[in-house]
Amino acid sequence: MEGNKYIGATTAALSGGAKTGFSACTGCAFAGLILTARTGLDIHRMRKGQITEKELKKRMKLRSVKAAGKILGGASGMAAGFALGTFFIPIPVVGGVIGAFVGGFGGSHYGKKITLKGYNNLEEEVTRVRTLGIKHRFK
Repeated sequence: MEGNKYIGATTAALSGGAKTGFSACTGCAFAGLILTARTGLDIHRMRKGQITEKELKKRMKLRSVKAAGKILGGASGMAAGFALGTFFIPIPVVGGVIGAFVGGFGGSHYGKKITLKGYNNLEEEVTRVRTLGIKHRFK
């Protein structure tokens, strides 16, 4: 009887994961709309002379990196949180929803931090290589 409980929890987690994936997909579309709108506002600021083209490109890069990290981290966190919540909170649906919420929030937060740190490290390395005067073969 105990084994059936875990099979049921796994089945619920997998079926709920599909629903979680749909909501993550909706979140991706919403994030894309926000990213596009903010970029449009920055283009408008550049045309008015409030920011330079270099600043525009920097803002676009940072926003893209942050958005990618939040989306990937949030979707993974939601899926993992749903499965863990379903397993540890035996109340049907409630455990999955709580787990997905907590996992999505945490995954989004840490995904953004990790990708931003990686981006900053990469930018520092590119700057260091440029100051050394090393020519690269690929353009």
